[in-house]
Amino acid sequence: TSSLDTSSSMSLLQRIFLGNLPWAVTAEEIICLLQVDPKTARVDLPTEPGNPSRKRGFGFLILPLEQAERVLTFNGAEIRGRTLKVALAKQSDKSKPERWQKHSISTSSHTVMHTQPHTAGIPAQVLDRLEAIRLKKDGVSPSQPLLVDIGANLTNFRFKGQVKEVLERATAAGVSRILVTGTSIEESRAACKLVDSYPDVLFATAGVHPHNAKHWKAECSDILEGLLARPDVVAVGETGMDLNRMLSTEQEQKDAFCAQVELACKVGKPLFIHDREAHTHITECLDLFKGRLPPVVIHCFTGTPAEAKRCVQGRVMGMSCLVWCGFRRE
Repeated sequence: TSSLDTSSSMSLLQRIFLGNLPWAVTAEEIICLLQVDPKTARVDLPTEPGNPSRKRGFGFLILPLEQAERVLTFNGAEIRGRTLKVALAKQSDKSKPERWQKHSISTSSHTVMHTQPHTAGIPAQVLDRLEAIRLKKDGVSPSQPLLVDIGANLTNFRFKGQVKEVLERATAAGVSRILVTGTSIEESRAACKLVDSYPDVLFATAGVHPHNAKHWKAECSDILEGLLARPDVVAVGETGMDLNRMLSTEQEQKDAFCAQVELACKVGKPLFIHDREAHTHITECLDLFKGRLPPVVIHCFTGTPAEAKRCVQGRVMGMSCLVWCGFRRE
């Protein structure tokens, strides 16, 4: 957050929303790009819960009202290879502009739809897009959540020719964003193509599912890393281990999974993990990367209630039917 000179007695302030910011951007860079005076302007850059060094991909600029119109012309400017979004921030009380008095300035941020723990594991690009949507939609309460489906197998042949209708039904039901799951190199590429067709609704993951681990080769990491360079490919996976169906050998699954965990650490994007009757193996691999792990979502979990309690400490668990049925039995 940039500092302010609060020596002036009182001024009307305007709050500007800044979207699609790089995670490592600084307030000083923004001040320089927008050509505003750091003595009369302030930049607020929210950080990820529990990780103050990681920005969330959006921020706010508070500056004198008379400078706002000029700053809005920077919408679409480039910042570290990204296209900056600049728009008037939505005020909680439109009839009362913010006022700046000496040592007293209102800089409270908009509430993002998802609050902890719901934002855990959701990349900054997703939060940014969701925040931008909320700011544009009049009548949407700041406390009203927008639903995001983080694991949809829309590249499956069963959806051929039906994706548009599926997305229309999802939107009608209140699902505003969907992550298309990559389960192999081919399916990850197909997920990216689908995102290109519906960029306002879809994001993708890129990874190799344990069922397809038998096809893993050293070059797969490089291919996935290339896909993960896209800002709309927001997680590594679906990866993990499945010792129930065993469509790949245990060693093949271990090798592919650990390689993808290492890749997630390298690119800094969340892990989408399939954990079926393999929790000990999953934990052993994750422990190898302690201190480096990005956010983690555990999917298809079949462990015990005690394992689940340990698992959700710092991670997010998908509550599938396997979880509910298993817990009900115990």
